[in-house]
Amino acid sequence: MIGPLLETERRNRIRRFLAKKRKLIQKEKYQYECRKTVADKRLRIKGRFVKPEQAFKILGLSQADLLDNKTIQELLTQYYEEAI
Repeated sequence: MIGPLLETERRNRIRRFLAKKRKLIQKEKYQYECRKTVADKRLRIKGRFVKPEQAFKILGLSQADLLDNKTIQELLTQYYEEAI
């Protein structure tokens, strides 16, 4: 006996609990697809979101240089890879 339960009952309850926990962990990490797409489009430096103005300042570009986010993100990653 372990508390009010038999050893086999306790094992069964623990097994059920762990199965539920594994099932929850295997779910998708995000709930809303639109939030994920918006987050993927935003500029990042070392995983943190930055505003386009901050990125322009870091790279030494002016806002007159019309670049899309993908190009700016590539320049930021190159800039920080060279800095390391």
